Amino acid sequence: MKYVKDLVKIGVIVPEDVLQDLEKLSPDEFENLKKFLENKNKAVLERKDVLLFKKITPEELSKIYMDYFEFFRKILAEKNVPVSISSCKFGEVYTIGMVAKIEKDYILLEDPTGFIKTVIKNGPRLVEDDVIGVSGIVNNGILFAKKVYFPDIPVKNAVVTEREFKIKYSGEDISVKDVNPEYDFFTIESVKILVYRNKTGFTGLELLKRRTLEPGNVFTDKIIRTVPDVFLTTGKDETLNYKGTTIVSVSSKTAEINLKTREVNYL
Repeated sequence: MKYVKDLVKIGVIVPEDVLQDLEKLSPDEFENLKKFLENKNKAVLERKDVLLFKKITPEELSKIYMDYFEFFRKILAEKNVPVSISSCKFGEVYTIGMVAKIEKDYILLEDPTGFIKTVIKNGPRLVEDDVIGVSGIVNNGILFAKKVYFPDIPVKNAVVTEREFKIKYSGEDISVKDVNPEYDFFTIESVKILVYRNKTGFTGLELLKRRTLEPGNVFTDKIIRTVPDVFLTTGKDETLNYKGTTIVSVSSKTAEINLKTREVNYL
C-alpha cells in the first residue's frame, strides 16, 4: 500500500485488482506513472497504465499472455473437449487458440503447442489476441472452420430487485452515488451492474460474448470475470436481453432502468 496514499492525494482511485502490479513498481517508475496520471487527469488507475511504466521481463510477459489465454480457454473448453493445435493433423477437430495474425484469406491460430493456418469464411469479426474456439476439418495442415466460438456468457436466470429501484445512465453520468460512469462494477440488492463508457467500436453484445471490455488487449484489467445482470454502456440507443443479462446502450439520450421489471425508457 506504499503508493496508494500518494495517488489518493491527487484524486486517483486505485481498484483492488491493480494493487499487486502497482506495488511492484520501483520509486522512479511510480513517479513517472504519477506524472502521467496527473497530466491525463485520470480518475481511476488501470492495469494498463501501470504496465506502461513497469519494466517487464520476458518471463513476466509470457505469464501475462498465458494467464489471459488460460482464463478464456477454460470457458471455451466447457463447450466441447478440445485438442491442442499440435494435435490437429487431419479430420474433424475442435481446438482453442489465440489469434496471432490476421491475413486476407486466413488467420494464424496459436496455443502453447504451436500454430495452425485457419480459414474462416463468413465468420465473426476478429482482432489479434482474440481467444476463440474453432470446430472444423484439418486438411493439408490447414484448419477449415465450420464454426467459431467466443468465450461468451452463460445462460442464467434474470435477477431483479424486490422493490422498485430506478437508475439513470447517460454515458457521462449515472444517478448512483460514488459510481464511476466510465467504468465500474457494483451491486444493488443482489443485481450486479456493469457500467462502461465504450470506445472500442464493438457493441455491448460483442463485448459480452468476448468476456472482455477491451478486445485484443492482453494487458487489460477489464476482463468480465463476473457476469453482470445489467450492462450499461454507450453506443446506439437500444436495449437487448441476452442470456439473462440486460444490455442497455445509450448515445445522446439518458436511459432510465427499472431494476425490478428490467424496463428501460429513453428520456
